[in-house]
Amino acid sequence: MDVAACLPLSKVSCFALLSIDPEAGTLVWPNGVDSCPDVLYAEATGRDITEVGNELEEGLPGNRSGFTPGPTGMNGGET
Repeated sequence: MDVAACLPLSKVSCFALLSIDPEAGTLVWPNGVDSCPDVLYAEATGRDITEVGNELEEGLPGNRSGFTPGPTGMNGGET
C-alpha cells in the first residue's frame, strides 16, 4: 500500500470523494487509492480474512439468488 497516497484521506473533504468502482465493486478515491471489500468486511466484523475469503469462494450462506462473489468480493460474480 502506498502510505503517501493515503495521507490526503485523513482530511474529511478528501475522504468524502469516495466512490464505488463499477467494474471491481471496490471503494475508490480520485487519487487512485482503493480498498478491497473482503478486507473491510473482515476488519469490521473482527473475523479472519482467510475465513471470510473461504466463505466467499464457497458462496454466501442462504444465498438463493445464485449470486456468487468474484475474486474481489461483492462484484456481481465476474471473474
